[in-house]
This record gives sequence, structure tokens and C-alpha cells, in this order.
Amino acid sequence: KQWYQRRVRVLIETARALLAIGVWDSAALEIVLQGIKYGSVDLRCSLLETLRLSKNPHLVNKQSIQFKILQSLLLFLVSKGSHNLRTPESTPRFQLKEDPLFTGLDVCGTPVPANADN
Repeated sequence: KQWYQRRVRVLIETARALLAIGVWDSAALEIVLQGIKYGSVDLRCSLLETLRLSKNPHLVNKQSIQFKILQSLLLFLVSKGSHNLRTPESTPRFQLKEDPLFTGLDVCGTPVPANADN
């Protein structure tokens, strides 16, 4: 079992690295999709952050099955509110530009740059 867990971690990290540098390979995207669907909240958050910061998103094949699944998965997460990670006090951890009450953290808890487009 440990061998399998290490292999899965290597696959996820490899896929994350490929997407981060702008290589939108369908196999890498499939691994990221599986991690978002079945992984822990921390893994989901990390993979969503990787997608957000990845290079060359315009190069993804928008006709591919993986892209269409990613699109529907993201819509599902937003509709269920799964993108709104909450702190123990049930306050949002992401910042809305219009609301000064939020802490200035994005969905994964990292500081939002002042010029970020949310």
C-alpha cells in the first residue's frame, strides 16, 4: 500500500508540475481531475491553485474530454459552495474586493496580491 501511495503522489506532483509550466497534456489533466474529485480538501485546494496559476491556459484543448470534465467539475464545486473553504469560525477565507470585512486571503489561504483579478 505504501508503494502505491508514493506512486500516486509522484503522479500528482508530476502532473502539477507539467500544468504549472504550461504543458496541458491530457494525461496530466486527467490526474489533476482525479485529485480534485477524490483527494483531500488540502489536495483539492492545492490543485485548484495550480490550475489558477498555470502558464499558457489558452493552449488547453477546449474540445478534449478532460477539459469538458474539468469545466463541469468546477461548475459543480461552485454550485455546492465547495470552493468556499471555511475557517473554524465559519468565516470565508477568500477576499472579495468590495468587502473590507474579509481577511485578504484567497481560497487556499495565501495572501492575495493587491493587483489580483478575482
